[in-house]
Amino acid sequence: MRKIFTLLLLVAGYTVAAQQYNNEWINFNQTYYKFKIGKAGIYRINKAALDNLGIGGTQVEFFELWHNGRRIPIYTSVPSGPLPANGYIEFWGELNDGKPDKPLYREAAFQHTDVPSLITDTSSYFLSVNTNQAGPRYVEVVNNVAGNSLPAEPWFMYKLGNYFKSKVNMGFAAVVGEYVYSSSYDKGEFNSSGDITPAKEFTTNLANLQANVAGPDATIRYGAVGNALNPRSMKVRVAGVDIADHIMDYFNDVHASATVPTALLTNSTVPVDFVNTSLVSNDRMVVSYFELTYPRNFNFNNQTNFEFTLPAKPQGHYLEITSFNTGGVPPVLYDMANNERYVGDISVAGRVRFALPPSAQDRKLVLASTAANNINNVTSFTTRVFIRYDQVANQGNYIIVTHPLLYNGTNGNNPVLEYKNYRQSPQGGGYTVLVADVEELIDQFGFGIKKHPIAIRNFLKYARTYFSMPPKYAFMLGKGMTYLEYKRNQAQPDVERLNLVPTFGYPGSDNMLAADDITNPIAAIPIGRLSVINGRELEDYLEKVKEYEQAQRTAQNTLADRAWMKNVVHVTGSSDPYLGTVLCHYMDVYRQTIEDTVFGARVTNFCKTSTNPAEQVSSGRLEALFEEGITFLTYFGHSSSTTLEFNIDNPQNYNNPGKYPIFFVNGCNAGNFFTYNPQRLVTNETLSEKFTLAKQRGTIAFVASTHYGIVNYLNLYLTNLYNSIAITDYGKSLGEIQRSAMQKMVNAVGPFDFYARSHAEEITLHGDPALVINGQPKPDYVVEESSIRITPTVVSLADGSFSVKARVNNIGRTDSDSVLVNVQHQLPDGTIDTLYYGKFNYIRFADSITINVNIDPLRHKGLNKIIVTADPNGEIDEVDETNNTNVREFYIFEDEARPVYPYNMAIVKNPNQKLYASTANPLGAQATYVMEIDTTEQFNSSMKVTKTVTSTGGVLEFDPGITYKDSTVYYWRTAPQTANGEPVWVKSSFTYIAGQEGFNQSHHYQHQESTTDRMFYDSTARDWKFKKALNNLFVSNGVYPYAATTDAELAVSVNGNNALIRSACVGNSLIFNVFDSVTFKPWKNVDENGNNLYLYGSGSANCAKTRNYNFEFSYMTPASRKLMMDFMDLIPDNSYVVVRSVDAQVPNSFATTWMGDTALYGTNNSLYHKLLAAGFTEIDSINQRRAWILIYQKNNGNFVPKYAFGETMYHRALVGADCPTPDTIGFITSPKFGPAKAWKTVQWTGTSTEDPPTDNVSVEVIGVDENGFEYPLQVLDYATQEADISHIDAAQFPYVRLRMRNADSLTLTPFQLKYWRILYDPVPEGAIAANLYFTSKDSLEVGENLNFGVAFKNVSSTSFDSIYVKVNVIDRNNLVHEISTNKLKPIAPGEVDTVKLSIPTTNFAGENTLFIDVNANDDQPEQYHFNNFLYKNFYARLDKTNPLLDVTFDGVHILNRDIVSARPHIQIKLKDDAKYLLLNDTALSLVQVKFPDGSIRTYNYDGDTLRFTPATSGDNNTATIDFNPSFLNSSGKPEGDEYELIVRGKDRSNNRAGDVEYRVQFRVISKPMISNLLNYPNPFSTSTAFVFTITGSEIPQNIKIQILTVTGKIVREITKDELGPLRVGRNITEFKWDGTDQYGQKLANGVYLYRVVTTLNGKPMDKYHAQGDDTDKFFVNGYGKMYLMR
Repeated sequence: MRKIFTLLLLVAGYTVAAQQYNNEWINFNQTYYKFKIGKAGIYRINKAALDNLGIGGTQVEFFELWHNGRRIPIYTSVPSGPLPANGYIEFWGELNDGKPDKPLYREAAFQHTDVPSLITDTSSYFLSVNTNQAGPRYVEVVNNVAGNSLPAEPWFMYKLGNYFKSKVNMGFAAVVGEYVYSSSYDKGEFNSSGDITPAKEFTTNLANLQANVAGPDATIRYGAVGNALNPRSMKVRVAGVDIADHIMDYFNDVHASATVPTALLTNSTVPVDFVNTSLVSNDRMVVSYFELTYPRNFNFNNQTNFEFTLPAKPQGHYLEITSFNTGGVPPVLYDMANNERYVGDISVAGRVRFALPPSAQDRKLVLASTAANNINNVTSFTTRVFIRYDQVANQGNYIIVTHPLLYNGTNGNNPVLEYKNYRQSPQGGGYTVLVADVEELIDQFGFGIKKHPIAIRNFLKYARTYFSMPPKYAFMLGKGMTYLEYKRNQAQPDVERLNLVPTFGYPGSDNMLAADDITNPIAAIPIGRLSVINGRELEDYLEKVKEYEQAQRTAQNTLADRAWMKNVVHVTGSSDPYLGTVLCHYMDVYRQTIEDTVFGARVTNFCKTSTNPAEQVSSGRLEALFEEGITFLTYFGHSSSTTLEFNIDNPQNYNNPGKYPIFFVNGCNAGNFFTYNPQRLVTNETLSEKFTLAKQRGTIAFVASTHYGIVNYLNLYLTNLYNSIAITDYGKSLGEIQRSAMQKMVNAVGPFDFYARSHAEEITLHGDPALVINGQPKPDYVVEESSIRITPTVVSLADGSFSVKARVNNIGRTDSDSVLVNVQHQLPDGTIDTLYYGKFNYIRFADSITINVNIDPLRHKGLNKIIVTADPNGEIDEVDETNNTNVREFYIFEDEARPVYPYNMAIVKNPNQKLYASTANPLGAQATYVMEIDTTEQFNSSMKVTKTVTSTGGVLEFDPGITYKDSTVYYWRTAPQTANGEPVWVKSSFTYIAGQEGFNQSHHYQHQESTTDRMFYDSTARDWKFKKALNNLFVSNGVYPYAATTDAELAVSVNGNNALIRSACVGNSLIFNVFDSVTFKPWKNVDENGNNLYLYGSGSANCAKTRNYNFEFSYMTPASRKLMMDFMDLIPDNSYVVVRSVDAQVPNSFATTWMGDTALYGTNNSLYHKLLAAGFTEIDSINQRRAWILIYQKNNGNFVPKYAFGETMYHRALVGADCPTPDTIGFITSPKFGPAKAWKTVQWTGTSTEDPPTDNVSVEVIGVDENGFEYPLQVLDYATQEADISHIDAAQFPYVRLRMRNADSLTLTPFQLKYWRILYDPVPEGAIAANLYFTSKDSLEVGENLNFGVAFKNVSSTSFDSIYVKVNVIDRNNLVHEISTNKLKPIAPGEVDTVKLSIPTTNFAGENTLFIDVNANDDQPEQYHFNNFLYKNFYARLDKTNPLLDVTFDGVHILNRDIVSARPHIQIKLKDDAKYLLLNDTALSLVQVKFPDGSIRTYNYDGDTLRFTPATSGDNNTATIDFNPSFLNSSGKPEGDEYELIVRGKDRSNNRAGDVEYRVQFRVISKPMISNLLNYPNPFSTSTAFVFTITGSEIPQNIKIQILTVTGKIVREITKDELGPLRVGRNITEFKWDGTDQYGQKLANGVYLYRVVTTLNGKPMDKYHAQGDDTDKFFVNGYGKMYLMR
């Protein structure tokens, strides 16, 4: 990536040429026989070759031969009919030229010459049989030399071409520190000379031109182009004479011609010079070609083939050609313009003569020897029956272009066919897939020119034009190479295996293969490539595609399965702090785009800011993200094809099977896999291939540039890419998104911008373009149990409050709508409090709310639930509506002791039964608990017994020390002892009945635990009574038609029914409605047939059915008013009465009128006074026209009358009243009895309060299943007061309720229940008894096992079967991990067993909560469960200490660039302080070697070259890696070959051994040598050691040091064994000579000589000299001096 922040806009003109598809020459009804030629010459196809093809009997006139879309003339040995046995077809074969390349160029003028091909010189020819027409033939023309009368031609104009192929010149470049090229075939891109600098002119010497000075002047035509951004001029010089001078600055070209005097061409050697006259010394230019056209003598310089032309001439030509190598046989002359063949006359020695007849057109001639060694026979053919892609059967909307080498899988399968079948399947998209063989395409659309990109380009354009179904995607299956790489390496034997499907141009561009126009870089259809070289790699990729798309289709809509699909990772890489800051800023902009739009990503940023060459900071976090899952990763920074400036270089480092991200790598060359590298046959070297082709690892696609990247343009691309992903093209395929982003980038700066064009050409998709980036079509709001966090984890009443954090995730598309969220708190009694009911702003990935909840000790103790629901009303259309709600259960403990055995209201049979209680918190601190037992719930009798016990949390045992009385109810209670005030008691009761077990309710305090309906237990009178039934009346009234116009506005609503009583029949009246005081049924004023009864003088009541209950009296006369007075008197006491006025007649509806009736009926005796006495205290207000209502209860002072009247006649009157009536039926429902192992008997009894009894009573037996659903099972009438219920299945109905129906409509006194009992076989009851046994740690090291133990006691009289124990660990992220454990053994009554666990904490760093649940999920029936579980917090201290890495070579720590053995033993020790996380996994280390050619090899543990010895003890947590590589391939350089060892290590907590990987460079010199041996120190007084270097792969077998006096006497010989361990490389001996002789005697001070004698395999070793080694000066004839100075 180049750091460029200024925009360079290059405007280039272009032309558009009409394109053909290159298959127009094909007759699809014919078979073609393809063959190739590699040189120009005469070629023959003999009869035997045709026979092998099965066409030997064809008449020769039907043969046709094609080359590059042109039918060329042939000569047949017979003019017609089949060929004879020795017959043949003959033609002049030409090399491939550059004409097919012309459509590749942005402008035709950019191709200086079309003679040489940019792709290959090899030509492909196609032989076929066409019986419908004869192909062009050479006609044999008689060479009538004898009859010739013309003089011999003296000269002819000859074109001598020099087409340079020293290199392929890359053409126009933008120079930005590096040369940036476009993939388009641009100006200056052609075969050329080498670079021409001003220092030396470029000379081509032309020999033996045979120029004829009698002819006209010559012409030279030439092409050249600049190759650097410098001003320059160019001179053209022939024979030392300047003939042209051109200004050719920068990257401009010259394509020109000049006249050359023929006289300059007469020398035997004529130099042609091109001179670079730039003043810039390192300037460069190249020459593409030159053609010299000059008059030439007919001297052909002894050639065997010679091409030339002659102009048209009416008289004909006579030629006498000298110096032509005939080979002793007459040559042939082909006129390829006139399709004529002449046989030369060689009758005159040294001459070939031709008499050519007149010709109206120029002749294109080739003279060719017919000697056997000049005839080329064609013997190898490829049969081709071309596929008709114009037929629908051969079309598709998903196109795969591939190579036959990929058709062979690992098990005889065809991976390409499997890929096709998958893409055609519904799971794969249901495409119509066309598999196109690239060899077919090259032959049909590229004239058979091998690896020519025009073939694929023409085919895709043909498909877009003619396919009935428009192609949606093009997928290139197979590795490709740029044409430049291919040309450079064509001689390599493995090059074809690495160029299966060619790409376009240099740098490589697959996009241009699919572009509509050569000047438009945008692919017309999305295109991708898979750079595979064999079927196995394709199989591996298909497996990943299936996994990737299956996850998108079928993954559960849970956080575990889909939340990762919103993970996006941003990584930058730059060693330049300023650039690093800029890139981080860009990444932040992209983050906002991808987070705040419909994608709703969760972005993790890694911004590189250091100068480390490959930064490892946060690599552990990146590994964790890979394992969690990443949808796509965007890298922006420096890169190459093999490395990034952030350490992401090995897919095997990341454990991500099934979760494959897309990589968008924005830098330089990261996508360039279009290279020749024979190592690719063994391993994947480029990052793109490593990650995309990794089996069940790595990426699903890799998008990157094949060339340099410019920061501004990569930013522009990424801005549009993110906009496409997150907004405009959300949900579309990767190929469509990529294409859209490219188009937007180009549109933003215009079509002529060079940088935008090059980026659009070169950013390549490595992967299937039909892949879709992870996303959902709709939102999907998820609430999981882990989304609800309760703090603290263990809540007690003493905490006073707790907090709820509720998180809602959106794993789908982000909508702009806000989301309603409901957070509820379900209390232990089942009631629900709403904690939050409101809207979250639109949720992109996740949002949360934290709520503080105050604890209510009376309501919150026990099992609580937090219920969180997103979109509770279902207003938002989601992917999945079933994952919107979840529940988190938790207990709120009280520091209490709760009675557990005997069970509440139990019947016990042991007269001395001990009492057991459980503390709410089994791990509670030590406390004193008190127990009281009495025969009254008031605990105030003389029989009360009090006991205390001091204990920690767990099971409390009390012995009352009494013998229970038969059929006596006992109450007992427990509580922690308090210093002040009354203890907080928890009560229970039981009944002792000898020989029975079950449940009993008989005492009045026990009866109060039953629920009642419409009756109650009077604790004062200690009897059962019916409740009052509450009825409701609501009356609406108004003056018709002023305030009321409908019946509904004139109605009496009875218990909500307002359609029963309405309106009136009489008018100008009052209506009375009377309701029975017991039944509350209204009186009726019609018979059963609806006929009026006119009771009590009332009027009609059947004008409508709703009037049947009206007693309506006119108020118009005193007599009718007297009827009302009498009616009110006869209404029974306690009856409820509604009085309504009808109409408002003046004055008879007024109260004063009614008051006046006292004159007739006596004082205070009128309707006025009757209504006043009934409670209408404001009756005097009825003094105007208005409606009114009165509700009263006859003679019952407990009921307050209700009345209302309208303000005027235009206002309605409304009034309501609650009217209690005595009930006649009631129900008593027992508590839920059970659970039971087996049910036996129901008993019940009681008494009636009247004689004879008027009660109607029955008892219903109700089964309750484990879900709480109730089912009536049996009804016991009054006569059945004991019943067998053993038929009730306790497994189906573990609980039973009793419900009494109690009715008495006569005396209104219910039946008095005395007791009811259920006899059964009880279930056991156990409790965690931490006070009996408990062991655990609060804090431990991560990796250390949590050794936990706690007792569990059976406190009941029934045995447990083996008991299931549930163990969970809730980690610091609120995630629940289930730990498997064994069941407890069966536990007999009174026995204790222990839950023992040893839980590894490797994955539980930080704060955790251990949850133990004995007999979880009601594995077997048990009475209580609150005392079966516990929560225990523990903390695993995170290992934050980095491990240490120690590396030695042959036991020695080396320095950078030290020499080591060619077969070194490298030992790597990885040591960690963590005692419990042993280094026992090979994944903790990575060993790589960088070779001298720059390639990096990763070594796998194979037990031989690389062996891993794991750590076995926490006391010495050290893993050892023994590495025994071999570096025997020497370059022969005297300084040796330089390698680099790269080692990465980490511990089990992902702490790295160092901030960066360990790197050390070392040198290997294969040749065994030894350096000068020096002693140090020198001079010395006490001792001196020896320093020297050994090279090669092994140490010498013999080495000794001799010490001599200056006279030559040996005084000491030091052997190899004495020197101590030696190694290849730098040695400082452990041995130190102390100045003594062979016998240990001290030598005198002075000068001593020494030398080293070495042999390896019996031969002396050569001397090694390191660079800069000048130690020879200290030695004379191999002897050095040392100075002993004591």
